[in-house]
Amino acid sequence: MIAFAPADHPVIAIAVVFPNQALSATGAEIAGPVMNCMIEGALAAAAGLPVSNTSSTCASK
Repeated sequence: MIAFAPADHPVIAIAVVFPNQALSATGAEIAGPVMNCMIEGALAAAAGLPVSNTSSTCASK
């Protein structure tokens, strides 16, 4: 899955790859939550906002 943000003037591009994923799940189901957390953290950091415990917060979702 490849994503960029913000949509109107991208400054962040992220690729998430999960090799050998189960056939019963789609890429969006597996990579989507990871991508969301990464983009939220990157946008917060780019805006100068504090980004604390991002990995543990994302892992709990």
